Amino acid sequence: PLDYRIALDFQALEVVADEDLVLRANWVIRARDAQRGPWIGQFGVRNAVAGRGAEDFVAAHNEALGLLARQIATRIEALEVEARADTTEQPARD
Repeated sequence: PLDYRIALDFQALEVVADEDLVLRANWVIRARDAQRGPWIGQFGVRNAVAGRGAEDFVAAHNEALGLLARQIATRIEALEVEARADTTEQPARD
């Protein structure tokens, strides 16, 4: 089972000039096993908002947050692959 804690620090989550959504965040992944990590990352995106309605702004926020979530999920998947590789490696014997 996966056992990680994620801390997010949003630097910006705003609409600029009523046309672009800006999201910037720093994130930290910590494993329950304190012998691994922490892993630190940054995320930033600037996307055009499709229209001027509230639903357009909500859709732009959802898209940006989805990209952030995918970046973190991809990193956790890589951590799991690394952890499995570490447990399957056998030390060399003389």
